[in-house]
Amino acid sequence: MAIPPCGTFDYTFVVPEAGTAEPWQALPGKRPKPRGDSLIDDRLVGWQPRIAVAASSFQLTATDCDATLELGVDPRLLAAIQPGDRLHLTGTACGGTGLSLLRDGRLVVAAGAIRSVPLGKPYKVEVPENLIRKAAAVFAKIDPDYYCRERPLLIRGDGLVRLVNDGYQCEHGSYYIRVESTAKAGIPGTDECVSITDTAICPKAGGVLTAQKIQGRHHRS
Repeated sequence: MAIPPCGTFDYTFVVPEAGTAEPWQALPGKRPKPRGDSLIDDRLVGWQPRIAVAASSFQLTATDCDATLELGVDPRLLAAIQPGDRLHLTGTACGGTGLSLLRDGRLVVAAGAIRSVPLGKPYKVEVPENLIRKAAAVFAKIDPDYYCRERPLLIRGDGLVRLVNDGYQCEHGSYYIRVESTAKAGIPGTDECVSITDTAICPKAGGVLTAQKIQGRHHRS
């Protein structure tokens, strides 16, 4: 069973000119019309939380309910953040967490469930459903009961086209791409855990270790 909307979140922060010392306010997000059901109307840390930067984590505090969320991140990613950057944080219905940091529309770092957050330029990441269905049809000719949980990712950008599975890694221009695990089918299924890091701005360990950490998000209320 998927996590209900009240256990998910989707926040965008713009790093202020003052830098990372003070909590940042999330930008207002598109809020659906209330339905009178807290499972649908609420979000994990409210609708417009504040975020503070600690030595190795983002700490979110709701402004419209009594809830907090701590996301562990690598200090090298934190050190790469600059005023004006856009930070996107998403908690999915599968329990995954996605993070992306964009600078002038271009990706600095993406980590975790990266299909759930904006990637900017130059990459697009998807699960190639049409190809998976075609492959399943081929397998079904041999064994009609065969079921494959593995869902490879299709990564495109700046001339790169790759179908990737668990453990894939490569260097592409200034970017380092590493796949901890791809998405898995199921109810509700499992999100991918991937990092894409512009190593000209952030050391690749900043993206890799952040991807590993944010999958185990910790919620306090």
